[in-house]
Amino acid sequence: MLAPIVLRSPAVVSVNWEADVADLLFSSTLENAIAEDFASIPQVRNVLIESAQDSLLVWIIADDPNRCVRDRIFQIELDLMDAFPEKSFDFNVIPSLGREIGEIVTNARVLYSRS
Repeated sequence: MLAPIVLRSPAVVSVNWEADVADLLFSSTLENAIAEDFASIPQVRNVLIESAQDSLLVWIIADDPNRCVRDRIFQIELDLMDAFPEKSFDFNVIPSLGREIGEIVTNARVLYSRS
């Protein structure tokens, strides 16, 4: 049995919002966070990355990226930028239009692919 937690007065609680944002991400590593967060959107078919100079290029390939889907994608982009402020991102949302990955992006590494 667990012992009860006793707070002594006055209790001071420190809130670290940056840590809270990072905890909201599905993973503690950048690449896993990118892959898993975008995979939570059913319309996202692929996520690819490539390092370029000081930025991380991220391609999000989506089937039917309507306004609602884009809004969900944009929110994840903001969450990732907040969780990893030391990293510079360049996000690109691309409609799949029935194309294969190689027809859309070359020289990038696939982080996520919906089967």
